[in-house]
Amino acid sequence: MEESLKYRKGIASTFIKTKTRYFSNDKKDILSLASADDLLEILGDYWPEFIKKRLAQKIQVRTILRDTPKARQRQKLGPKELRVVKTIPKNFDYHGAIIIFGNKIAFFSFMQDIISIVIESRELAQVQRVALEFMWENAE
Repeated sequence: MEESLKYRKGIASTFIKTKTRYFSNDKKDILSLASADDLLEILGDYWPEFIKKRLAQKIQVRTILRDTPKARQRQKLGPKELRVVKTIPKNFDYHGAIIIFGNKIAFFSFMQDIISIVIESRELAQVQRVALEFMWENAE
């Protein structure tokens, strides 16, 4: 259990850095595909800290979430938290997140091996952005 807690703290720290410090010089716009349920569970008490830092930097977020009650709650809170949420059917089951900001892509896995990877590449970010933009246009 101790190791699991360590991973959770580590991913929360990486998530917060990814969404605040890592892109401070990039365009202040985030596009993501995430699982609201997993994200809120993993980040726990770190979530309000992240929101506070993101709002202080006026960073807009467009996110695609699997349609769940927590995703709908995020959607409802969206305008107040500089977030626009679209949903995809909940039968698309995944436990992770992809976050694109500037020339960076962050991948998060929220299952057994809770890991995060940040890649900085203009070309890879553009490929991933095109895929998520396509999803964005077709999500509800």
